[in-house]
Order: sequence, then structure tokens, then C-alpha cells
Amino acid sequence: MCSSGEQPHRNPEHKWYVPLEVYSSSVYPVHAKGRAYVLSQDAARKVLSVGPNVRFNSMEDLYVTGFCRAMAGLRCVHIPQIPNRNEEITDCDVALYIFNVHNVRLESMIRLWNISRNRTAQQLCSSM
Repeated sequence: MCSSGEQPHRNPEHKWYVPLEVYSSSVYPVHAKGRAYVLSQDAARKVLSVGPNVRFNSMEDLYVTGFCRAMAGLRCVHIPQIPNRNEEITDCDVALYIFNVHNVRLESMIRLWNISRNRTAQQLCSSM
């Protein structure tokens, strides 16, 4: 998911606090949220090449897909097959796509793993 218009947290008590001295703009560049992002080899090379010229930010997703991506002249593109919330994941998502989720209970993790290895589910979903 590409985020735009997100503002830095200026409250020193906040987990993701960013002082003005570190980042003075009132909004972050468009960037992929931390759940997952995919870079082609070409895009990764471009991001790596500009990285030394971009001030480091401890929020790696913002650093890589925001600051470095923008300096490299790359676009942020939402991939609908990477669901945005755990509840949106269907069996076919698991069978067909790479995905990334947080806070998954053990029972759900086992179910997702079994579906991902099920060739019949993959064939059934790919024919839909």
C-alpha cells in the first residue's frame, strides 16, 4: 500500500518521533507501508545507488520506499495481491500470491502454511 500525505510524529513521547532537525518537511514522500514491498532487481540497484546520498531514517520502509525511491526517480505502485489487513486474506491469496501479515495466531499460521503448500488449491484458484 502506498501512503501519501503522512505527517511525521513530532511528539517526543511517540514511538516514531521525528525531530525537525532530522526531517523538516511537514509530510513524508509517498512510500510503501511496512507490511511488505517488492522491488525489481533494477529498482533495488537504483535505490542502493542513491542510498549513500540519502539521510538515514530508522524507519526502513520509509527510508527505502520513500526517500531513496523518490531520489532514484521510481514510482510507488500498490499491488492489490498484497492484502492490507489480515482479515482480507483468502485461501486463494495464500495459494497464489506472496503475502506478508502481522499478529497471526498459531492456528491461523498453520492453516495458511498448509494452504500455501496445497497444489490442488493452487490449481483450483488459478482457474477461477
